[in-house]
Amino acid sequence: MLLYLLTDFARDVSGVRDRFANDPAAVLDDYNVKPADYEALLGLPEGIVTLLPVGVVDAIRAIKDVPPPTILWPGPTLSIRSVKPDIVRAGAPVTLAITIEIDPPDEFSGGPAFAVEVYFRRESTVVRGAPVLPIPVPKPPVDVVTFDCIACFEEPGEYQVDVAVTRLKPPPFRKVARYFGTLKVREA
Repeated sequence: MLLYLLTDFARDVSGVRDRFANDPAAVLDDYNVKPADYEALLGLPEGIVTLLPVGVVDAIRAIKDVPPPTILWPGPTLSIRSVKPDIVRAGAPVTLAITIEIDPPDEFSGGPAFAVEVYFRRESTVVRGAPVLPIPVPKPPVDVVTFDCIACFEEPGEYQVDVAVTRLKPPPFRKVARYFGTLKVREA
């Protein structure tokens, strides 16, 4: 899958370069690039990169130049503070509380509408969580937002948590935050 991304990136098929610059995680999902493959690409030594064909070299360098994705809630910068519980059982739906930290504090009330998506990733497995709506937003100024998400894990293991936030009205955008901890799923 990584080869398809590099080929399309070299030819800029369907504006993939701009899409990648705006939302790398979404493009990696579109091409089904595994996190380990992406990390290996970013870790390629320059001596090996220069041995590749010119178009591929340019594509790899352009991909490496894109800064890591940050999340812009309909306001400033966000990070995922916690996912609780951090150990769950496979085979049955579980409710997880995800806390997003907003830095600097921002006012959400009366702001543009937004949508939230939650993904749990483990190697080639992706589990989509269902946020419980509506998401409660405290009175301003807002330091953190905690919302519930329901997910069902078929396979045990350690999962990475990604939250994508899309602002629906002007100007629309989609940003992604990654949890730096892991969610552990035990056998049922």
